[in-house]
Amino acid sequence: MATLGTGYATRPLYDAYREGYVATHGRQPGADRFAYLGLVAVADNEAEAHRLGKLVSVYLPSSGIVAPQFRNPPGYLSVEDNVKLMRGEAKPRTGTKDGRFIDMRTAGVQELIDVGILFCGTPTRSTTRSSRSPNTAAAWATC
Repeated sequence: MATLGTGYATRPLYDAYREGYVATHGRQPGADRFAYLGLVAVADNEAEAHRLGKLVSVYLPSSGIVAPQFRNPPGYLSVEDNVKLMRGEAKPRTGTKDGRFIDMRTAGVQELIDVGILFCGTPTRSTTRSSRSPNTAAAWATC
């Protein structure tokens, strides 16, 4: 299972995948079955890392600019979630550890860091963050 932009919602997704995998195969999936694609910007100082983070994050607002047939291919969302979308009832999905939700299309660098989508900083600081919490998908964003 590979994810992009799931931030702190990644753990429950992986847990659900593990549960389905065990039910189907009778054993736990290997680590090679999981991938998390985060946006990364590392530089010699925080200011430069944030500048690069801004450049890297320009992908997010443009990702919704796709042909209609590719926005929601069959099987991408459940029938229930599609009905909620059509009714305008979709719940926020990109949240911070403290319960705030952001819109990835308009979020700034710090907000993207807060939700665990953008990993941004100096090599030393990034290493410190990831070693503090190696078991989370958004390990660098735990400070």
